[in-house]
Amino acid sequence: MFTWWNQAMKTPGGFTEAAFARYFTADAPLIINGGEVMRSPAGWAKRFQMIQAATDAVEIVMPFRDSFEAGDRIYTYHIIRSRAGGKVSCMLAAGHADLKNGLISKVVLVRAEIDPASDPDCWKQ
Repeated sequence: MFTWWNQAMKTPGGFTEAAFARYFTADAPLIINGGEVMRSPAGWAKRFQMIQAATDAVEIVMPFRDSFEAGDRIYTYHIIRSRAGGKVSCMLAAGHADLKNGLISKVVLVRAEIDPASDPDCWKQ
């Protein structure tokens, strides 16, 4: 899914409800730092269409720093890097995705912005 997401971010019109429905359940929420950001494939599509329109580039660095599965849960520790308006930004993210019948039913992340100069996976100016 994250490889698809990276490619969709580079592709105008890549974030559609139907595309997210291939990976997410009908009621899958994204929770960041304790707050629900959106829910459902339509919500995921709308949110990432807005991010795509507001940025020059966003990428989830692959492979993840660390990831593992336990039952129906996938844990990740990864970097998200972006460019917008000539400025770079970098976030450290950790969390989990719950699976239900082979689809993602929830994503919970804790994210924090980090200094791009502090990490080799961050884009530099």
